[in-house]
Amino acid sequence: MSRSERHSKKKVRINTGRLAASILVLALLVVAVVFGIKGIAAREAAAKNAHQEAKQPNTVSPVVIEEPEEPETPPEPEYPPDAELTVMCVGDVMGHLSQLYAAYDKASDSYDFTQFFNDATPYLSSADLAIANIETSFKGKEPYTGYPSFNTPDTLADAVKDAGIDIACFANNHMLDSGLTVLKRGVQMFRDKGFVTSGMRLDASEKRYTLYEAEGVTFGLLNYTYETPRNNGKRTIQSGVLGEEANELINHFGYEENDKDMAAIKEQMELARADGANVIIVFLHWGEEYQHNSNNWQKRIAENLANNGADIIFGSHPHVLQEISYFEVPDGDGTKKVPVFYSLGNYCSNQRVETINVANPRYTEQGMIAEVKLTWSFEHEKIVDMSFGCIPTWVDRYKPNGQFHYAVVPLVPGFEENEHLVASKHVDRAKQALDDVIKLVGEEYVWDK
Repeated sequence: MSRSERHSKKKVRINTGRLAASILVLALLVVAVVFGIKGIAAREAAAKNAHQEAKQPNTVSPVVIEEPEEPETPPEPEYPPDAELTVMCVGDVMGHLSQLYAAYDKASDSYDFTQFFNDATPYLSSADLAIANIETSFKGKEPYTGYPSFNTPDTLADAVKDAGIDIACFANNHMLDSGLTVLKRGVQMFRDKGFVTSGMRLDASEKRYTLYEAEGVTFGLLNYTYETPRNNGKRTIQSGVLGEEANELINHFGYEENDKDMAAIKEQMELARADGANVIIVFLHWGEEYQHNSNNWQKRIAENLANNGADIIFGSHPHVLQEISYFEVPDGDGTKKVPVFYSLGNYCSNQRVETINVANPRYTEQGMIAEVKLTWSFEHEKIVDMSFGCIPTWVDRYKPNGQFHYAVVPLVPGFEENEHLVASKHVDRAKQALDDVIKLVGEEYVWDK
């Protein structure tokens, strides 16, 4: 290659390098200009903001403090609606010998007492709780006997159950007619047939009170019988000395140390409350036989029970009706009425004009279905309303086919057409019975059904 060619190529390379350098310089200038413009714009914006801030008053921005949220109010507790309940109670269910003959069916060689109670069954079956005094004993075998030492076929229990009774009460003066072992057998037999029982424990581990639940309300029932006068300081029932076991298992009270015995019943009412009982019922076997009015002991004991926690008091033993009354006692901020049915009379027996020699024997044919209607408030945990009265009853007895027939007849409107009264022609006697009951207890306590 000649010298001139080499010089020419060198010149081209130099020119190319210079061109590249120029382009680079130009690019840098463009970048500088762009960033310069942006910087100026930013400074102008900053200056403008500063000028505007300078024009604002020199104040501190308020601090916003948020109020703490109030805790949610817990919802009001929901209570079940008030429960409206009916308690019914009848008096002495007896087992006189004539009643056994009437219940006997020769063809089957068996005893059926159902017919005695059929007419009253719809009333007792409608109750939330129905109670009866069972005044006989049950050996479970013959010979069957009546007064003065009762032994009745077990089928009486079936008839009483079919009649609508829920609780069978055993504390009465005939409970030991056949001894403690037979008494225990009878109580167990009733339990086996679906009854709740009261007045007699099968062993010392059982409670002296009975609990029964209906419609969410728990009833506590205490059933006690009176003692006869003591024998050498020992307690007796029907003049029979109570052995150690009987003394422990049977609910009984005496008159010699009545304050002490009432304190013991008060303690049992309190234990029943603590065990969940909402309503306390006391059913006492007390009073004097065939006396149409309560005595001072009954009144004193009833007042004691009412003031110490009883809500309802029923009574039996006189075999005739006695008055209905009540005590008004403190209850929280107010008062409450405690009804007292001093004697419910005979519910079914053979005591009547034709068979018994006492003053006014027709009164022994008369009884009642005591009825207490109450409203229980679950919110206030108390009885908030109560009314009480009775359905009068009369025991008819007649002999349609050579064999006696017994029927407990409710004396309700239209009773004059009752088939038994028509057959026996005893309508007038039933009318007299109703008049007697109204005169004794007061028309306000005799309820039409």
